[in-house]
Amino acid sequence: AAFRYDASELATLIRDAAGGAGPAVAIDMLGGPHLNDALLALRPGGRLVSIAFLNGTRDLVKIGTLLSKNLQWSGIT
Repeated sequence: AAFRYDASELATLIRDAAGGAGPAVAIDMLGGPHLNDALLALRPGGRLVSIAFLNGTRDLVKIGTLLSKNLQWSGIT
C-alpha cells in the first residue's frame, strides 16, 4: 500500500492497513522526520529499509523504538 507522507497519524494508518500489527517490512524513500513514523508503524521484529532521503538526511531517530520493538534498520543506494 502507499500513503501520503503528510497524512496525520501516518503510523496508525499504516498499522491499520496491515491488520493492526503493522507491516514486517517498510521501505522509506523520504528520511527526515518520517523515519520515526516508519519505525512506529512496523510490527515487533520488523525491518526498515531506507533507500533515499528526499526529505533530508538529518533528523532525530528514536533509538528506543528500535530497541524496544527489536527492529532492524538498513540502508542501500
